[in-house]
Amino acid sequence: MKWAIACFEHVLAYYGSEPEQILQDAIQFAYDWSEGRCATGDLIQASRKVHAFAKTIHDPVARAVIRSIGQGVAT
Repeated sequence: MKWAIACFEHVLAYYGSEPEQILQDAIQFAYDWSEGRCATGDLIQASRKVHAFAKTIHDPVARAVIRSIGQGVAT
């Protein structure tokens, strides 16, 4: 998970704005899971929400960054 976090944090700068709460929550779940503070099911739900959110974004770069978070969290 720490590798996945490093990957999506690397591209997060390309998002272009402050990440929405749904993304911040997913990122926090990833950190919490890596420290044993939440269940895998929490990350599955967060990943699904992030991927659904990505479908609403028209900017291809922002959408790719969002999807990287969704994939990282699903790891």
